[in-house]
Amino acid sequence: MAIRSSHRNQGIGRRFLAFAQQFTVDSGFHVLTLHVANKNQEAIHLYHKLAFEIEQSKYNYLQHFWFKELVWHLMSWKGTKLHSRREHH
Repeated sequence: MAIRSSHRNQGIGRRFLAFAQQFTVDSGFHVLTLHVANKNQEAIHLYHKLAFEIEQSKYNYLQHFWFKELVWHLMSWKGTKLHSRREHH
């Protein structure tokens, strides 16, 4: 997922991930995973707020041939930690 910088901080990423979390549960799955570059702290902060946790971090040995970021995190969300707006009403 990528959000154009001019559209950030409008809740688009949060709504997309909330949909993905609900879809995961509705589909009978229990885990949702994603990869994020270590330098993307704004995204990591959002993922933490939505109950994603860092499972592992890896050095990018293919830095010059693939993605330029040096360190990537594998983050996961467990389906039992669903946070939705409906819970807050």
